[in-house]
Amino acid sequence: MKIFTLAEPVVFKNMFAQAWGLRLQRPKNAVFPLKQPKKILISMNFVFHQLDAYFLDSANRIIEQTTLRPFHTYQAKLPATTLVETPAGQLPAKIGDKITWQ
Repeated sequence: MKIFTLAEPVVFKNMFAQAWGLRLQRPKNAVFPLKQPKKILISMNFVFHQLDAYFLDSANRIIEQTTLRPFHTYQAKLPATTLVETPAGQLPAKIGDKITWQ
């Protein structure tokens, strides 16, 4: 298991910020903490670049990951407590690795 630390991610804490996410923005690291585990639905409408999505459990371990394409949607297969998005190819993390942020 490797541990990856994101430097200066944007943390979207409230529901409205999470719904808007990275639309119409440049690629950056983003963290979406949830109040309870759920199967997250991601919409990439008006996001013009690919992102890697990492779904984390309560211990910040990756339980699922995928690459998201512009103007597509993705439904997580497992309930997660946090979603982390990074520019595609930036983080060589795999399922079982841990992601932290500052």
